Amino acid sequence: MDGTDTPPWAHPGAELADRVGDLQDERRASAELVYLATPFNSKGQAVSRHKEATVALWGTVAAIAAAIQTAILAAAAFYAFTQVREAQRTRLLSVLIALRQDIDTTESRSNRYTLFNELPDDLTSPLPAEQDLVVDRVVREYENIARLIENGFIDFNLMADFYGNSAERSWRRVEPWIQKERARRNNTTYAPDLEKFAQKCIKHNAQKHGQELQTFRRGVNLPRSKQK
Repeated sequence: MDGTDTPPWAHPGAELADRVGDLQDERRASAELVYLATPFNSKGQAVSRHKEATVALWGTVAAIAAAIQTAILAAAAFYAFTQVREAQRTRLLSVLIALRQDIDTTESRSNRYTLFNELPDDLTSPLPAEQDLVVDRVVREYENIARLIENGFIDFNLMADFYGNSAERSWRRVEPWIQKERARRNNTTYAPDLEKFAQKCIKHNAQKHGQELQTFRRGVNLPRSKQK
């Protein structure tokens, strides 16, 4: 055997050194892979997988909590809105009941009947005190309704549907008397809300019943030959 061909078993220390070197190389390679796969924060510090998962978990929890809070706030706002709306309806109903009770009493009906059927056509002429009182009571009833509308307590369209026709008729009847009272009292603000309400009712009635009135007028104005 040549001296250069030394068998491996002849130098066991060399083989062991080679094996240790291979293990060290494998360890360095594994460490490099771990380093490459490790996330880092903004300061260049390594963040563990456990810490990264914890951060992600808390981020998800925070997002869910924010969504729940938003849903609770939305539900609370909707509940408050429904409560306010219900309170408005209750208030409106109580006002309507009070108005109906006031304007539909026997005395109120009697006053309106007297106004249209028993008082003189010319209300600007001197009237007895009791007749002036009848007119004044009718004016005040509609003035109270008009004042509630002007102050925003009740809706105009709702009141116009209930009292639009009677308000228009009553205004046309008492307007000369109101003008006389304004001059007598030297106060042009007497029954101002009634006047506004009546003028709006006249427009409301014209728009709502305009077509019906036109049809009625055409039927009334037909020539006699066509009516036959």
